[in-house]
Amino acid sequence: MNIEELIWTPENEEHIAEHQVTPAEIEELFFEEGPYFRRGPGENLYHIYGCSGAGRFLFVVMIHLGRGKGYVVTARDMDKQERRLYGKRAKRSSRKEG
Repeated sequence: MNIEELIWTPENEEHIAEHQVTPAEIEELFFEEGPYFRRGPGENLYHIYGCSGAGRFLFVVMIHLGRGKGYVVTARDMDKQERRLYGKRAKRSSRKEG
């Protein structure tokens, strides 16, 4: 999936702030760290797993708006099960690249 721009509104910024996540962390995860995308329940809904440059493991829910744009619905720290899934996916990706 090619996301070039994340759409921010006061509502979604305020919502992720309730989980102590900043837009800057999510932008970093999307555009610098190479997240893992998984289709969520719904046509344009995606679950994104990634690690910030500071080493924070984040789970993000995003609506794909098309034309390279995404709207962040929520974001929070990954739970143990999500970290395991992300860790397995990251290992597979590094083996393919190596």
